[in-house]
Amino acid sequence: MKKRGVSNIEMVVSFLMFIGFTFAALLLFNPTSSNDRMVDSSLNYAINAIVQNASIDIISYSVKLTAPDDAKTVNVSFLSAGVTIPDNYKVHAEDYYGNVIPAKRNGYYVDIDKNTQFVIVRFSEDFEENTAVQDSSVESDPTYYQIASSSIRKVLSQKRIVSLNESYYTNYNSLKNNLGLPTSVEFGFSLTYPDGINVDAKKNIPVGTNVFAATSSKETLTLRPINSLIYGEMSAQIW
Repeated sequence: MKKRGVSNIEMVVSFLMFIGFTFAALLLFNPTSSNDRMVDSSLNYAINAIVQNASIDIISYSVKLTAPDDAKTVNVSFLSAGVTIPDNYKVHAEDYYGNVIPAKRNGYYVDIDKNTQFVIVRFSEDFEENTAVQDSSVESDPTYYQIASSSIRKVLSQKRIVSLNESYYTNYNSLKNNLGLPTSVEFGFSLTYPDGINVDAKKNIPVGTNVFAATSSKETLTLRPINSLIYGEMSAQIW
């Protein structure tokens, strides 16, 4: 009985040694898969780090204006909307066709020109100041409007991508460190819009260097047209 037990243990040990030797041999003679995983991991980390550092929140409300025809400007309260609106967020309003509606923020209250029945009111830190309301006689009756829906979403900010682009060329090593990228990895990035306008940050790459890239479509708050939301192609490269 003892002899059989020892034999079984020896067989198990021999099998484990064989598996370990086989795995080591695969890594030694086929390192490509390991390198590919390292490249994919670094590339995904790079694009996620850039997106995270250049993203902002946009708070949106759909508002129905029910004020009488003679009301020129309606005061809408967002106090009971259930979302905290930071003091440094600016307001931007537009109709469902994307036409800008003059609006002015005062805390949790927004004065809106009654140019249309349905208005999308947005708040964000990176908005440019909106067009001033045309009429100072504001109607504050809560029955003059209905807040139909609300949402919060993250989008890329072209303003912040431009800032990262400036840091890329003026303080590359500090930017790479702030993004948490390995010192052994060089990187670049770009944001391109359908009209051909792009922000491009890329160092001179030595001839013969392998460059790996990943691209993702991202909704972006643009500088021009002002306060517009369009999709752009966000790309990151490492080498």
